[in-house]
Amino acid sequence: MYNYSDISLGKLEEDLKNTIEECKDFVSNIKSSENIDLSNFNELESAIYDLSGRIAFMGDVHPDEKIRDFGNEADSKIQNFALEIFNDDDLYKKYNEIDISDADKESNEFHKDLGIDFKNAGHGLSDESRNRLIEIDKRLIELGIAFSENIAKDKTELKFSEVELSGLSKNELNNLKKDEEKFIITMAYPDVNAISENCNVRNTREIVWKAFNNRSVETNSPILQEAVVLRNEKAKLFGFNIWSEYRLQNRMAKTPTNVSSMYENLIPKLQKAANKEKNDLAIDGIDVNDIAPWD
Repeated sequence: MYNYSDISLGKLEEDLKNTIEECKDFVSNIKSSENIDLSNFNELESAIYDLSGRIAFMGDVHPDEKIRDFGNEADSKIQNFALEIFNDDDLYKKYNEIDISDADKESNEFHKDLGIDFKNAGHGLSDESRNRLIEIDKRLIELGIAFSENIAKDKTELKFSEVELSGLSKNELNNLKKDEEKFIITMAYPDVNAISENCNVRNTREIVWKAFNNRSVETNSPILQEAVVLRNEKAKLFGFNIWSEYRLQNRMAKTPTNVSSMYENLIPKLQKAANKEKNDLAIDGIDVNDIAPWD
């Protein structure tokens, strides 16, 4: 079990460096070995994903800004390293040498998933398309990390009187920062959850809900717009019309049409069930038809 209580910037830097070197050794051993099986790829993949879980995760959750920044930097390095691995032609050849004739169901599924990862990296595309795909994937990594960083760094603060925070416990109020007589609500989960779960002033809940769900909207909107364009271009490289077609190809739904059909069938049933509960849920004088997400 990884010891999250003993984290320091130096230890994270060392962990990142050592694990990537370990993964490079895994790759070299696979490419030079005469006898390859799925366990070799499993070790490699597990090392990469575990590293991401240990370090990149810190970019979202650690209270120290320097460690959060390093976590995001590490996330970029890890994702780009994984991209490099699945683009390796020699590694792909070794994957194709694996004998799965006697493999069990779980191993066959893992082998299939590996094949999808290699295919998604561009094996099978023309050189021109594959080079463009690499450019797109690298840019999408940058955009994804920038999007998350902007959310994490959002400094929105809202100020409310004690009356406007009616319903919060004394302990919750004591945990809030103050500006003279006003209490400060940040976009940190402890503050937001206290409001959404316990504040009985509807207007306060609405203000906080909208602020939380619009964090970094100005900086992230252009990022999202560029990502949508790049995703659709990536889909077209693989012969699909739009991103959702590409994304769903190996999932249970298979196509956007199937997803739409599922929702068309499911939503009326859910609405019917919800209507039976609304009268019990509506409190504080809220009309049943006006129940909103912040309620």
